[in-house]
Amino acid sequence: MASKNSKNIDSIKIKNPNKISFINLNFREVFESNIIIFSLMIIFFFISIIFSFHRQRMNYKEKFFQVNQKLELIKERNQAEIYEIRQDINKLINFIKKIEIDLVKSNVKNLHPNDWILSEIDYLIRLAEKKLYFEYDVISSIKLMEFAKQRLESLKEPDLLALKTTILNDINCLKKIILVDYNSIILSLINLQQKVDELPVVILENKKSNEQISVSANHSNWRENLLISFKTFVNTFIKFRVHDSNVVPLLPLQKQAYLKENIKIKLETAIHAIYRKQVEIYKVSLNIVDQWVFSFFDKDHDTVINFHKELNKLKKQNIQVSHLVKLKSPNILLNIRTKRLDFNV
Repeated sequence: MASKNSKNIDSIKIKNPNKISFINLNFREVFESNIIIFSLMIIFFFISIIFSFHRQRMNYKEKFFQVNQKLELIKERNQAEIYEIRQDINKLINFIKKIEIDLVKSNVKNLHPNDWILSEIDYLIRLAEKKLYFEYDVISSIKLMEFAKQRLESLKEPDLLALKTTILNDINCLKKIILVDYNSIILSLINLQQKVDELPVVILENKKSNEQISVSANHSNWRENLLISFKTFVNTFIKFRVHDSNVVPLLPLQKQAYLKENIKIKLETAIHAIYRKQVEIYKVSLNIVDQWVFSFFDKDHDTVINFHKELNKLKKQNIQVSHLVKLKSPNILLNIRTKRLDFNV
């Protein structure tokens, strides 16, 4: 019995390793097959995704192509419609121009022969207004009004008598305006600018007494001579001078040059104020120049005196012309032309 049991045990021992190896082999094969199947599933999944993406892309491309075709069709239709609209607009413009030409021709046929001269007179009067109110040129305005009056006198129409009288009254009113000679004022200011360098600056001088008492040569007058010598010594040793006005400090050469240049600049400012009709700036500039000349230059010198006189004359000049004249002839002429040239008003 013991021997049989030992044989069975041996047979079991022999059979078990084969069975275990077989089981291990089967498990490995199953595992590898599962891995292969899983890999194939993943590959198939990605292939399906790529295929669906490609299909979707093709669908989008086809839709984009269809939309692009529709846009091209719409664009062609719009261009055709725009071309038709432009053709209609050009036809309408040509039609309007033709109507305007026909209206002008019909109105020209009905025009009075003297209406062309009235148009010329109207231009001259309006130009005279511009010269008067915008350029302050009274002389040119008078000349233009006189020329308009001459052109009006060539018309022998009783309806224009009121216009002739009004133009004559406007000319008389313009002649009453006080003219300002701006050129002479500017030339005077330029002349003063050139004289600034010649103005002498104030210098404090020691005033010597004109009375000189001489010492007698007679020895018997020694007392008088001693008294005269003592008085002379005292007067020259200590001297007091009293000033009634404010003391003006002496200017160094550099400041003298600056002062004269500032005076020239103020005179230049006055010149520009004349061109711009700035009365306040003109007066302020000349007042400052007058104050500087009075304070820093020798008032007793002839050059300063003449400079001051010319400056005072320029200060009294009025550079602003009050154009209170309002021309009445333009309104009357406008009423006449309104009746005759309704299509031009």
